[in-house]
Parts: sequence; structure tokens; C-alpha cells
Amino acid sequence: MSYIPRLKKEYKSNVVTRLIKEFSYDNVMQVPKLEKIVISKGVGAAVNDKKLIDHALNEVTEISGQKAIATMSKKDVASFKLRKGKVNLARKLFGKLLINHFYHFYANHIHRTYRAN
Repeated sequence: MSYIPRLKKEYKSNVVTRLIKEFSYDNVMQVPKLEKIVISKGVGAAVNDKKLIDHALNEVTEISGQKAIATMSKKDVASFKLRKGKVNLARKLFGKLLINHFYHFYANHIHRTYRAN
């Protein structure tokens, strides 16, 4: 028997049934679910300094548990206020890693921030 995260069990047993009743969905597949989490960090000042890229890369890797990917913009995009040569770090999480990461993020940050007094 394989391991199923506690948050996934809770979602399947309680949340899905409540969402089906509340929004009167006809099918279980209509219920929204998490598909991916993207952790991204823009490092604009790191174009000339490689130490800043390495430091930011270590931060994102530590947060996600997987090595982040550094990319540079190839052209200017005015609507996003993006300039050519700026550095961005990103990591996408799927599957069990997504569930575990979301659970720990919720338990450690969101739950403490929005706890009722």
C-alpha cells in the first residue's frame, strides 16, 4: 500500500462532497483541484553579479526541495515591465510534492496568519 498525504485524504473525503453539494456539480470531475504550484523569483539586479543568482537559486531550491531553473529574458515586454537580460528563477511542483508543499505552507504560514482569535 502506498502513502497518501493527509491533505489529499481530507480533500477527497470531505471537501469534494461539500463542493458538490454547495455548487450542485453533476460530476466529481467538475470540482476544482490543485494541479501545480509555481515558485518564482525575479532577480533583476543579478545580471552582472553571479553571486546573487547563486544565492537566490539556493533560496528557491531550499523552499521547493528541487533545484530551481534560472532563465534570462530574451526580449523586452512592456506590458509586464520586463527588460531584456533580466534573470528569473522558477520551479514547478506537481503530484505528491505539490500536496506536501501546500500542506506545510498552509500549516506553517496561512493557518497562523488567519487563525481566529
